[in-house]
Amino acid sequence: MRKALFILTLFTLFAFCSCNKDKIILEIVSPKDGATFTKGQNIEVVVTASTKKGNIIQVQMEVDTIIKSLTTPPYNFNIPSGSFTNTGLFPLSVMAYSSKRVKEGAAIYIKITE
Repeated sequence: MRKALFILTLFTLFAFCSCNKDKIILEIVSPKDGATFTKGQNIEVVVTASTKKGNIIQVQMEVDTIIKSLTTPPYNFNIPSGSFTNTGLFPLSVMAYSSKRVKEGAAIYIKITE
């Protein structure tokens, strides 16, 4: 019984550790959640993405009707002035994809004012 419990514990630890290595670490560095910008202002979005296993093959950013994609670091996106025709609160989301077919997402909100 003890041996079976030991083997089961070892298997569980191995399974957890091997899955966790594929995880993507993704962060929206800038802007911060809730940041406010005026219509017509350029917005720089800075994202970091890394993984211990495989490579990051793409980072995609989406806000309002704007979708941009980068395949090599640094993952800095520029939203040009005049991109927003409306004011309000907008979700800004990013998604990173690895060569090991793993994906991870992150999101914040930005506010656009007159």
